[in-house]
Amino acid sequence: MRSRPGTETPALAESLYVLAVYLYTAGQLQESFAMAWEAIDIYRQLVRTNPAPHTADLARALNILTLNLSRAGRAHEALAAVQEAVTFYRSLAQVDPAAYKPDLAACLHNLATCLGDVGDRSAALAAIRETAEIRRELAARDPATHAPALAPCLHRLTKRLAEAGHRGEALETAREAVALYRSLARRRPEDFSRGLAGALRTYASVLEWAGKEADAARIRQESEAMTEDKALEDSIEGILRGGAGPAVPRCRARSATRSRADQELRSPPRTYFSPKRLRPTPSDLEDIAVLVEEVRPRSRRC
Repeated sequence: MRSRPGTETPALAESLYVLAVYLYTAGQLQESFAMAWEAIDIYRQLVRTNPAPHTADLARALNILTLNLSRAGRAHEALAAVQEAVTFYRSLAQVDPAAYKPDLAACLHNLATCLGDVGDRSAALAAIRETAEIRRELAARDPATHAPALAPCLHRLTKRLAEAGHRGEALETAREAVALYRSLARRRPEDFSRGLAGALRTYASVLEWAGKEADAARIRQESEAMTEDKALEDSIEGILRGGAGPAVPRCRARSATRSRADQELRSPPRTYFSPKRLRPTPSDLEDIAVLVEEVRPRSRRC
């Protein structure tokens, strides 16, 4: 059965994009970078002739390019790519907020990270603030879907606020992040306990900064207990699987814990990637690569 003329080019771009994502998550950055660029070139051509169905695809491809450039240390190029993606997602979200506001929020989160990487801390704070506003709105409408993305966003906003010296707002945002993480961890501890422990460490640092030493000590103790409980679970699981398991850490001295919490407060936010993290197998990569090679020659004849 023959395809309609021109359908192979979007199919090639989609296959290249999917391969770029798989390669990125597999740590093959150079190969992912090449696939992402090729997909972007095709999507740009498609957008010039028919923007409506392909603008979102171009923005999505620019997002994976941003991650590749960021991990390669090419901060200014990553910033340019994510700024272009944000522009596209803003226009899309104006037309269809329900469909594209989550993508806009994810892209703004990446923008905040890239701005921080080039030293523009004020703009980075503004971007993560906007991300949090959108995610709060989405979570208010559909908490089951959007609360898991709001929690880490609030944690990162806390760090940016503290970095900028906004003590009161940092304290309120830290409380909000911890409360949300507690709610998520009660229902899905395997997914959110680690995030809760990190948010608690940051909250303790902000409390200490605000002069609330007793509260900071209590929160830090809770974070330490969670970390040690998780290490014990991992150790037991390792033994049950037949291995020695990781060593369970001893309780650290308060000064060491404070140092770790302060480092957590200052550490830059991780880049957020909207698609779920994939765990590609070699056969996955091979299958998609074969698909790309099958579609590419047909696309060139169109």
